[in-house]
Amino acid sequence: MSRLAASQHDANVVYAAFDNHKNEDFKPYLLKSADVGKTWTSIAGNLPENGPVLGFAEDAVNANLLVCGDGVWGFFHDRWWSALGAVEGRAADDLRCEIWWSRRGRGIW
Repeated sequence: MSRLAASQHDANVVYAAFDNHKNEDFKPYLLKSADVGKTWTSIAGNLPENGPVLGFAEDAVNANLLVCGDGVWGFFHDRWWSALGAVEGRAADDLRCEIWWSRRGRGIW
């Protein structure tokens, strides 16, 4: 497991990311539970097949907005995953929405 985090907005929601690259498996594994971890659903959707999820963060204001990174690229999710671009020099395993999005003077909100 590369990261486990509870939702800031819903006490029942938990997110988990898994990184299996040491076994030559580079698929993105990003899961969400809406029942405190009893059952899990993949939310990896259309993330690239060759980028393990190393970090993610839920937006502090919008509960439906999640960002994640694979060490090279960043993505955001509201209804589907969209690329934000390269995350040069930024560790994807410690994403924070408000800092990461404002990098290089750009904003999404």
